[in-house]
Amino acid sequence: MAVFKKRIHFFDADAAGVLFHGTYFNVCHSVFESYIASQNKYHEYFSSSDFGFPIIHTEATYSAPLFPGEEVEINLSLIEIKNSSFSLLYKIKKQNGDIAAEIKIVIVSIEKKKWQKIALPPFVREMLNQL
Repeated sequence: MAVFKKRIHFFDADAAGVLFHGTYFNVCHSVFESYIASQNKYHEYFSSSDFGFPIIHTEATYSAPLFPGEEVEINLSLIEIKNSSFSLLYKIKKQNGDIAAEIKIVIVSIEKKKWQKIALPPFVREMLNQL
């Protein structure tokens, strides 16, 4: 598991003054990018002309609102690795430890020219096994 902190910004709020539901996915993506960078794999993961990693499934459970100015903790963990895909779980916690949301994301490895599934590259498996 990897742990990250993030402050909720005013521009992320909706008309009700809470974090917009779609922005939770931006938060998660930025956490995953930070994790990849911490593993020194950022360029390798995002800049290959041969393979890519699109998200193919997401689900979210929202349990408590998040407000601008709040600092949250995001716990990133690996749910599962398959031959050509992997699943991640993000637990977003309020300062008091309550879970505000749980986000699950499935990512698949593809060959870009044909847009077909391929086996996960070894560096991705290695990086994910550090979670």
